[in-house]
Amino acid sequence: MTVPMAGTDPVAGKGALAERIVGAWRLVSYSATHGDVTRYPMGTDATGLLVYADGIVSVNLMVSGRPRPRRGTMRDLDDASAGVLARGYMAYAGSYRVDEDAGIIHHNFELCLDPALIGAPAPRHARLIDGQLELSAPPVLIKGVERTARLLWRRCDAGAP
Repeated sequence: MTVPMAGTDPVAGKGALAERIVGAWRLVSYSATHGDVTRYPMGTDATGLLVYADGIVSVNLMVSGRPRPRRGTMRDLDDASAGVLARGYMAYAGSYRVDEDAGIIHHNFELCLDPALIGAPAPRHARLIDGQLELSAPPVLIKGVERTARLLWRRCDAGAP
């Protein structure tokens, strides 16, 4: 096994972005910035998985350590209790396409925990840096504040947690 030198991208030069992103990725960090202020919408220890395969993208993010219902599953809870648990989770899936020249991956929300996002444009600026995939979204208005999200992913190793 060849170990890449520090500061190098082990997938650099191995083809187009569309080819290099295929596979499974584990969340390293998820942050949102507004000016000089950086926040962590799901905490500094958020967890997540991103999969690109056969033209389909699947994204799951969650707050680490979400409490479990005392008995049963979320379906057994009343709406208010289930809503609190759902706030700590984000998931969507759908097709995607890559604009190689712009370095943008366009996610198409076909399924989403938040139905308001289904069909909404979801471009992600993409960069491969030191074997990690950085995705950033254009600024969005959240509770009256414009924020830019940045998610950093590392490729999943077979069998690794």
